[in-house]
Amino acid sequence: MIMLSISLFFNFESIYQENHRSKSQRNREKSSAQSIKQIEDEFLSYLLLFSMMKLFKPESSNAQEDSEEEEKQRRRAILVMLPPWCLTVGLSPRSESAWSDAHGRLSGGSSLTDYKLVIPFWSDSLSFQFIYFMERTRSSGSDRISSVREAISLFGERVVNNGGKSDKLKPHFSKSDESTTGAREIHLAKMDIGRLRENKKCAEDEKARAESELYMARGMAKELARQIEEANAAAMARKLELQSTKAPKAMNDAQHVVVGETSGLEYVQVMQELNRVKQELSKLKLEVSSAVEEKLNAESEIKASGIKMRLMEASAENLRREIELMNEEHVLVELARMEAERELQEIESQRSAEFSRYSKKIEAANNRIKALPKEIQQAQELEARLAVTTSDVDVLQNEMVLVRAMEKNFMKRDPTNIANQKKEQEEEELQNAQAELEVSKKELASYKDQGFQLMSSMDLLRIELVNISKEKEQIEKRGKKADSTVRNLNSKLLKAKSQLESASVADVRAKEIVSNLSAALQQMETDIEAVRRERDQINEESKSVEEEMVKSEQSINSDNERLQGTMKELEASKRAEAAALNKLKTVAERAMRNRVCAHQHNSHITISSSEYDYLTTRAAAAKDVAKKKVAAMQAWVEALKVEEKEMLLKTELAQREIKEICEKEETLVAQLKTMEEAGDQSENQAEPLDAQAQDSVSRARKSIRDTGIIASKRRAKIRRSSVSSANRLYSRSPLVTLRKRRKVMPIFVLFLKGKRLIKQK
Repeated sequence: MIMLSISLFFNFESIYQENHRSKSQRNREKSSAQSIKQIEDEFLSYLLLFSMMKLFKPESSNAQEDSEEEEKQRRRAILVMLPPWCLTVGLSPRSESAWSDAHGRLSGGSSLTDYKLVIPFWSDSLSFQFIYFMERTRSSGSDRISSVREAISLFGERVVNNGGKSDKLKPHFSKSDESTTGAREIHLAKMDIGRLRENKKCAEDEKARAESELYMARGMAKELARQIEEANAAAMARKLELQSTKAPKAMNDAQHVVVGETSGLEYVQVMQELNRVKQELSKLKLEVSSAVEEKLNAESEIKASGIKMRLMEASAENLRREIELMNEEHVLVELARMEAERELQEIESQRSAEFSRYSKKIEAANNRIKALPKEIQQAQELEARLAVTTSDVDVLQNEMVLVRAMEKNFMKRDPTNIANQKKEQEEEELQNAQAELEVSKKELASYKDQGFQLMSSMDLLRIELVNISKEKEQIEKRGKKADSTVRNLNSKLLKAKSQLESASVADVRAKEIVSNLSAALQQMETDIEAVRRERDQINEESKSVEEEMVKSEQSINSDNERLQGTMKELEASKRAEAAALNKLKTVAERAMRNRVCAHQHNSHITISSSEYDYLTTRAAAAKDVAKKKVAAMQAWVEALKVEEKEMLLKTELAQREIKEICEKEETLVAQLKTMEEAGDQSENQAEPLDAQAQDSVSRARKSIRDTGIIASKRRAKIRRSSVSSANRLYSRSPLVTLRKRRKVMPIFVLFLKGKRLIKQK
């Protein structure tokens, strides 16, 4: 039964090892497939970068403006955009001489007109090359356009002169280089984080596998120790039995025969077990060596992850600095927007006041124009009356002439009466005519006065109409000017809004990137701490395993020495047993012959007391062996139960540790939320900016328009100046600009607070 259990145990162990090996092979295949997919994704991302970015030389206003420094920077940008594993220039894809030659020519050697970028990609299922030819042709007649940042400032005004060159030749890959390098760094950081996570998973799998193997090795060592103890006990029992059987040789001849047979079988079994133990020891040594190698690999990976973490921290600091600069620019843009809104409100208020004033004047002029037709009708009626009166006066004058002629005729006929009558009539008529003439003269004078008044009023109305038409023209001109200013302000506001939106989007993206990087860094730190702890645990376990291995080797050596002694004793006992067997055979043959001869005619057979005792004691010994086997199996079951309890305790401890880690993460998240809320409150508590601050910002904006230089261009100049050795002497560090800009904002705030206090007073 023991041998069957041992054989089944070894069979199960071999099956488990085969399954474990198949699982490890599958995991390795999965990891290799994932690495191949990562390489393919990297390759496709670099192809997309090549297709979307302009690696060619950007077009300029004149073909002769290109300088050697710009060409060098362009070539370096080409080299920076590609990873080192997929870029070769020149002859062959794997020749180091071609790489060094091309790198020297690109870094500062002779000018290359033809660039050949060969991007090889090898995998198990794919083998192809993507060849990209880039030829740069200089043509003076082709129309070229300079960079947008050189031609247009922050608010849309053109800065570059129409005909002349710019004062300083600026590299064309200022913003695109920065953006692409930032995107590339982020992409590489994400890829490194993914690789580190995969390496962590592989390390965890290997750790679990090593723990399982160590657990199996410990169980095997315990089992082997138990088997060796059992073998030693059996050997000692056999030795005692042999010593006891040497004295009564004649009494125990049959027992010696059975003991010799069983001892031979047990000797073969012990030798087989020893061979198995040696094989298992060799396997354990190999596993220990592989565990040591894996430990070294894990330590190297930990060091590499620490270096990568430092690089990621440096990149995160750079991103934070850029975010601070973007926030400052965002504040300046908001100040400009507030100034533009204030100007717009003032212009609208002026327009409304002028519109109301001129509308009142136009209404008064319209009322006068409406009253003019009535006055003209009255003047026409007066003219008609004057015409009637003049016609009456003419009739009266004609009648007077007729009367005078009639009086002359009558005087000739009756000079006395006629003369008296004529005199009377003439006096009456003269009086009537004089009265009528006086009335008509008065009416004519009044009419003349009214006519003069009408003429003067008409002249005044004409003058007012001329003035109104002039004022209308002026109002229309002012309205057109106001419309043009409003349109310009609207366009500026739209541009500022678009720039604000882009800046806000960039801020959001930068914040997301920083949060992701911070989370990744925290994860890296936690992973590194966990790996360090695991490394310490593995070191302790490896030390304990080594100690156990040393102890097991010592015990095995002592057991081997004991076995060699027992083997010698067994050989001596075998020789004695062979001699005893020969004697027993002869004695048995004699006894059988004597029995046959003596009891040929009897149905009963007589047996010696020693034979009877041997048969009875053999049954008792078999019972004792069976009891011992049952006790051993019960002890094995109890040991398995103890091991299961230990595993349950370990799982409970692991769950407690996981809960503690989750609670720590929740506390960290709560702290981060509180920090973010405190930052939002500090931002909301910032006071709004007043008009004079906006005027100062408008002046600063005018200075920017005059000079054509903004903060981003200054940063670009500072970064570009680090390329050449001549510009290094005169370039300022970005920290100086940061300090200056940080000093500007408190000055604005103090200025606005003083202005507000003055207004309140």
